[in-house]
Amino acid sequence: MRVLLGVMLPDRVRGELTSRLDAGGPWPQLRRVPAENWHVTLQFLGPWPPDRCKALSAAMLWSTEVPVFDLRIGPPGQFPAHGPLRVLDLQLQDDGGLARLADRIRHTAHEVWPDGPCDRRPFRPHLTLARGARRGPDTGGIPPVLKDLGELPAWSVEGFSLLSSHPVSGGVRYREESFFALRK
Repeated sequence: MRVLLGVMLPDRVRGELTSRLDAGGPWPQLRRVPAENWHVTLQFLGPWPPDRCKALSAAMLWSTEVPVFDLRIGPPGQFPAHGPLRVLDLQLQDDGGLARLADRIRHTAHEVWPDGPCDRRPFRPHLTLARGARRGPDTGGIPPVLKDLGELPAWSVEGFSLLSSHPVSGGVRYREESFFALRK
């Protein structure tokens, strides 16, 4: 199964963000990520068999030693920075807790399966909102509603999840396989 470790948005933040984005009208040249799929990827792992996922879950017992931290949504961004937009996202801001957590997760995943598949790119905290075409016409850049989004409520990251992705018509759906609580 294809898995990742990530932080799901709390319902109140998801609801507020959805309301603000919907008020800005459609984004005709972008494929929006369904709100129920919004998450912050801490580590994409790729195809991991169930026995390795169980071993990884067992190895995450250290999570209760990591204190809860606050996270907030920052300004919009895009990838790549120049040229046709492929990924539209929102930056995330905190005191460094997210990067420290991602680093510890990456280390643990490597210990569980040193030669296993995982994304080795540097961690870049973001929330993916939409995708553009890989090739084709320019999407017009960042929609105006994101430039005037205003401040969204911060929230406490109280844990993270092992998520599996499952193909569905028009995309994927994520299912939480395990939850790892942080220290309150």
